[in-house]
Amino acid sequence: MRVALVSMLVLAMAGYASARDAPGRPAKDGWVEKAFDFSDPDLDFKTLVPESAVVETAPLAEDEETEPKQIGRYTNIGKIKPLETDAVPIETTVVGYNLKYAAPAGRLCGRALLQDDFAVVSKREAADASGSLTEGVKEVSGRPKTGVISHCLTRGYKALAIHFIYDLSKADGDGARDEIVDYARDYSMTFIDNMVFSAARGSSYWEGVKNAKLIIDGEAVNVRMPEPWDLPINTFDGRKEARFFTGGLQGAVWFSSVVYNGRPDLEMLSTSLLPRILQGQNQAFGEVTKAYGKVYEPSPTGALTGIFRYSVKAWDNDDYGHLLVRVVWHEGMLYIVDYWWPFKKNDQHSYFSALPAISIYDNIADILEERFVSQAQ
Repeated sequence: MRVALVSMLVLAMAGYASARDAPGRPAKDGWVEKAFDFSDPDLDFKTLVPESAVVETAPLAEDEETEPKQIGRYTNIGKIKPLETDAVPIETTVVGYNLKYAAPAGRLCGRALLQDDFAVVSKREAADASGSLTEGVKEVSGRPKTGVISHCLTRGYKALAIHFIYDLSKADGDGARDEIVDYARDYSMTFIDNMVFSAARGSSYWEGVKNAKLIIDGEAVNVRMPEPWDLPINTFDGRKEARFFTGGLQGAVWFSSVVYNGRPDLEMLSTSLLPRILQGQNQAFGEVTKAYGKVYEPSPTGALTGIFRYSVKAWDNDDYGHLLVRVVWHEGMLYIVDYWWPFKKNDQHSYFSALPAISIYDNIADILEERFVSQAQ
């Protein structure tokens, strides 16, 4: 059942467009423009909603309300409750984020869906990762129960997540489910495409970030990172073997390139060479042990890729977080990028604390994907 649903969702993503500064669709019968006022000009907007919709809003939490050492804060700031008379009842919720560092929209929406036990089945992101559209399904006993369409926008140090949640449990067969999803998608895109923000800025944008210049395989690329973060190591200046490091006790990122002639067995490397490289990244790492791994089929470009997770122990044998590693081999070069999750817990505070490092990791992983895996050079 999920396969049919996922296929349909993925096909529909081709029509995705983010909110803009002027309405993108003509007025729709039975829909009217209403304001979403959060007492914050960066987030306030107007859009079309069903004529009978009751819009509830609340102010975004101010910075001074943020707890000490809190890296990020999020609150429910808007809601439209479904009505029994709706053809397909859809609950719309708006979540506002107040962050110490700007964050990619896709990571915020993806985390929110996973926290609510949704399986992410489709995701599309803006080229600069400041906007995303994610679709998810929650199943019970192998049957789709609830669907969600989530639209996230990075707006400087703040962000918006708009979730459209709908019921799939009463659908009798794939055809009925498809009709419900089509209705929910049309509903959500009418809402999204007609969003007009109060602030005279684009629908999504970055603030507080800087670009680190790297030369990878002869091509100059920019890696986005928080302005306050130092970059103590970056030898990607054109040499083949190079290193990159940034971060600290709230999370860190390492990236290296190594000459590796001959086609490697990534599964074998994941238990031999890789643990030695990873342990050498930080003097506090006592033992690095593989916990998970997946090696993908070779790409049409001949690139080999794998994703691995390693648990980390300190020298006193205490748990010291984990490392998530992405490996790409292409034409005699091995590229290794990993981020360190230093926390024992996987709660929201830990996630927001590690999010800057995760964002840099994502940025580098995307560069490697585009450069070596997705297309022939």
